[in-house]
Amino acid sequence: MPPGSTSPISIPPTRPAIAAAVIGGASLAGGSGNIVYTLFGALTVAVVQNGLNLNAVPAAWQNITLGLIIILAVGLDMWRGDVGMWISRIFSFKRETEE
Repeated sequence: MPPGSTSPISIPPTRPAIAAAVIGGASLAGGSGNIVYTLFGALTVAVVQNGLNLNAVPAAWQNITLGLIIILAVGLDMWRGDVGMWISRIFSFKRETEE
């Protein structure tokens, strides 16, 4: 590669930042996050990327791994919202029947 050129499969700097925020609990659907949890998410992303680099995993597989982590975190966030809504419906139904 000529000097100054970029790799076609390099990770954009926004993807690890989004992954850190989502792993930290910030919802992509809106809402707020917590700085401590976001730092935990950033640490998680850094450890995973460092581990993949130390094991000489190709860049394409590193991108796939980071994408899977983001998908998993978004899925857990959606599941947490659905379960929370389901639980609130159950408890509100019990309160209405008790009164």
